Amino acid sequence: MGAFRWKVLLLLNVLLGVASAVTISGVKGGVNFQTGERPARKDINELQWSGPEFDLYIQALTAFQEEDRNDLLSFHKIAGIHGYPYVSWDGVEGLGGAGYCSHGSTLFPVWHRPYLAMYEERIWRHAQSIANSYPPTTRGTYQRAALGLRIPYWDWAKDPELPRSVIAPEFNINTPQGMRTIRNPLYTYAVKPTAEEHFPNDLLFKYPNTVRNPNLEGVFQTEKIQRTLNANGALIRINTYQLLASETNYTVFSTDSIKGQGGSNNNLENLHGLIHGSVGGHEGHMTYTPWSSYDPIFWLHHTNIDRIFAMWQALHPESYVQPLPNAGGDFMKRPGTWEDSKTPLAPFRDANNEFYNAETSRSLRPFGYTYPEIKDWGVTPAQLSRNVRMAVNQLYNRPGDNNKKRSTALTARAAHHHAMIKHKRMPNLAEDTLDDLKKLNFKVKEFFEDLGKFSLTNFINLSINNLEKQWVINIRANKFALPNAYNIHFFLSEPPEASCDWPYAPNLIGTFASFASSAGSPANTTRNMYGQIPLSHVLAVVWNSKMILDLKDTTVLPLLENHLEWRVQDMTGKVVDAGELIGTSTGQSRGLEIMIAERDVEPLAADDKERDHFPILSDWTMFKDITQKEKKKTGKCKAKYPV
Repeated sequence: MGAFRWKVLLLLNVLLGVASAVTISGVKGGVNFQTGERPARKDINELQWSGPEFDLYIQALTAFQEEDRNDLLSFHKIAGIHGYPYVSWDGVEGLGGAGYCSHGSTLFPVWHRPYLAMYEERIWRHAQSIANSYPPTTRGTYQRAALGLRIPYWDWAKDPELPRSVIAPEFNINTPQGMRTIRNPLYTYAVKPTAEEHFPNDLLFKYPNTVRNPNLEGVFQTEKIQRTLNANGALIRINTYQLLASETNYTVFSTDSIKGQGGSNNNLENLHGLIHGSVGGHEGHMTYTPWSSYDPIFWLHHTNIDRIFAMWQALHPESYVQPLPNAGGDFMKRPGTWEDSKTPLAPFRDANNEFYNAETSRSLRPFGYTYPEIKDWGVTPAQLSRNVRMAVNQLYNRPGDNNKKRSTALTARAAHHHAMIKHKRMPNLAEDTLDDLKKLNFKVKEFFEDLGKFSLTNFINLSINNLEKQWVINIRANKFALPNAYNIHFFLSEPPEASCDWPYAPNLIGTFASFASSAGSPANTTRNMYGQIPLSHVLAVVWNSKMILDLKDTTVLPLLENHLEWRVQDMTGKVVDAGELIGTSTGQSRGLEIMIAERDVEPLAADDKERDHFPILSDWTMFKDITQKEKKKTGKCKAKYPV
């Protein structure tokens, strides 16, 4: 019945479509229609130093946000397409109960493409008007900058920290009236939700403006966000690189609702959810699907998702959307509805007043933009793929500095303890339990805490994407196992006692995040989601510190048996009994599965100057489900959210 109603609604929307319906054509300014050359969307960390271009972007976004919120093309209404308030937009009627956004579906990356293009059109149009109002002495400079202006992206795989331009409440920029201090439109947006607009009275309704990991007073805890992102920086870089370099199947690449083929559960949607939760934190708008698009950083984040998707397309042009049932459902259709490349990406219409679909949204060209890594004019598909491989390696798999002598806290700590226990045998993390290490007078806590002193640069120097072994944790979990969205944190050795420190604990390996609604999980519903936590970066550090002999399974599996720990925490900060995800607390299976996997890697040669190919990978070897190991409900926090 649900699928039938969906098709009837779509037919009615097509038949009743009017000439005044909003259409999306993409920005054409700066496009060379003879060659196909198009302006590139830029990294926000570069755009913020660009002068006129950034001045225009900030003023255009400000003007966009200040439009009448009842205007169909206002920032407020366009943000509302994604989630709350779950009402129709531009007369495109549906089943309701969700936003139009496509999650838990292979249409996840491609649905957001026309959505971003519409947002970009609004920014661009405001920029043209603003540029024309500059004094004659600078007007030409600003008009040229406005013509090629495109929305920026935040490349969190290159630099996981929040960009400088999103954390300052105010900016000094050059306006048509001269240098002025203005409100930073990237910092927050005044949602001002009301019941009259059909916003639900949930945990975020109380905030008039968007917030990020707020304290009890609603003040942003930016330092905690930065620490959380940095703690997962190696994970973010590894998973991004591995998606581009080794995942060849679009279905697996695109969504967290499909189990990986051959042993990898890595996917774009789960990686995207980690960024959402890390930025939003406890009670932040980015943490919850239906609120997230009101936070201005959402648009930087999703532009980067589109960029990774576009690079993947250039690398794997033959693989694309196949007929499959969706797992998430949306405003137009119920979970389980079959989708394919012709499924309408409602509510977005093209210049012919027809709904976009995956086929008409496959290429960047019709939308009038590209990315720095994708110059697809004047080259063959093979040349484009080669160029993108080189760019991906340059960004995310640069040659390490393994031969350079490193003096880190971790290696110093290991050397110190080696010297202390000369009369005893050397510690070996593959053989020694915590009790064994304590008997050797090895300061276990301090050693693992020193992991936190490793920056992303330190990990890069260990060539974390170019090791001869790749170790991962594959996860399957029920998205709706708990009433609220939740995280599973993985640690090397026991986590800190204060659970509020878990998201950025020194010995954190990485976090698996669910991205869900603030309205809570539907009762008696199972929706499996898949994700992956890399282990290679932490194992490389331990190996480099001479605490294990190699990265073979005979070494790594005992190490993980002795020292791998994981804990569950919902997005209010509450510690959750892991049995609620496994099923041991309820007597019913809840679907959680945590598996270890490894594969051999033929890395890029150190003297490979071109780096125009990716490492050669073997098949995965899978190991046992570690959820069988009893996990305690531990952790106390005297901060905002007492346990």
